[in-house]
Amino acid sequence: MITVIETIKATQGKVDELKKALLKLVPISRNAKGCLQYNLLEPVDQGDEFLVLMRWEKLTDLRRHESSDDIAEFVRKYEKILYDEVKVTEWKELPVR
Repeated sequence: MITVIETIKATQGKVDELKKALLKLVPISRNAKGCLQYNLLEPVDQGDEFLVLMRWEKLTDLRRHESSDDIAEFVRKYEKILYDEVKVTEWKELPVR
């Protein structure tokens, strides 16, 4: 299983627009092959960042999602317009003995 933590920083004055755009990706991503979890979170004390928490069955499922038409369209439409910074960290679970 692969866990991904993604933080997305909105451009100044675009928090609400980015939130609406990201919310549209949630059901699309949840229906993607191999998606076990896809949650969009916002700060409790208002801020300009969002966190996306994802879990995928396999790394190949994540890569397929990343290269999907839906993600490509999102990036093409909104990068540098609604958001300017994305930090992605991929994690794999350690086996417990």
